[in-house]
Amino acid sequence: MSSIDTKKCPVYMLTGEYDWSNTPAMGQATCDKINGGKHQAMKGVGHFPATENPKVFVGYRKYHQSYCCEGRSILRNQARC
Repeated sequence: MSSIDTKKCPVYMLTGEYDWSNTPAMGQATCDKINGGKHQAMKGVGHFPATENPKVFVGYRKYHQSYCCEGRSILRNQARC
C-alpha cells in the first residue's frame, strides 16, 4: 500500500462508527499504511451507511468526492483513478 501515489489517485476512506466487521480503528490502521491517505469514521452509521441513513451518508460522500477531485486537473486523455 505504500506504493499508492495519492497525488495521482487520492485515497479517502470512510468507515461507519458502528461497523463491527471493519471498525474505524481497522480503517485507520489501513489508511496509516498509505502515505497521504485520509480516513474518517462516519457518525451514526454502521457497515451499510447508504441504506442505514442515506442523508448522513450523502453528506460524507459529497465531502469525500470534493476532497478527491479538488485541486486536480485531469486532462481528457489522462487516465482516471
